[in-house]
Amino acid sequence: MKAAVVAMIACGLVVACGDPAARHYNRGVIYHKVGRVDLAVEEWRAALDVRPELAEARHSLGAAYAAEGKIEEAAATYEAAVRVDPSDAVARYELGAAYEDLGRTDEAVAEWTRAAKDDPTLAGAHYALARVYAERGRHDDALQSYRHAVAANPSLAEYARTDARLDAIRDLMALQDADKGP
Repeated sequence: MKAAVVAMIACGLVVACGDPAARHYNRGVIYHKVGRVDLAVEEWRAALDVRPELAEARHSLGAAYAAEGKIEEAAATYEAAVRVDPSDAVARYELGAAYEDLGRTDEAVAEWTRAAKDDPTLAGAHYALARVYAERGRHDDALQSYRHAVAANPSLAEYARTDARLDAIRDLMALQDADKGP
């Protein structure tokens, strides 16, 4: 039994133990893994009908909508997630990404700011802020957000080296390093 629970968790499943919402969620994960996104979406909706606060189902449903290019639906799903749990930093981060895709950048920045505040280890929120701040010429804010992102996830430093949107940050860091001298 213990090995089965470990395998379920490793696959992204929620231990059901008689919980109908968890069963729907788990079926959704399995359908998604075999490429049946339509059935996965149905199962995740059913899970949320039973237990609206099931964050995993909201996250999965929003991600499925976003992957299918249904950004309005993704945003609505993440908006519902933050209504249910205002401290859900992952939902706020994803909501920010949906807003950005919809051209609602100011709202995206607000969500990423809140996500980064609620979970300082959420590197994606810091990185998104760094990127937008750099694009807006707010280089000091961009640099600060970039440093928080890399502190939370050091592998982002390598990725950022090839992200042209962060050229201004790299230039600013080079100037600051030059000012420090040898």
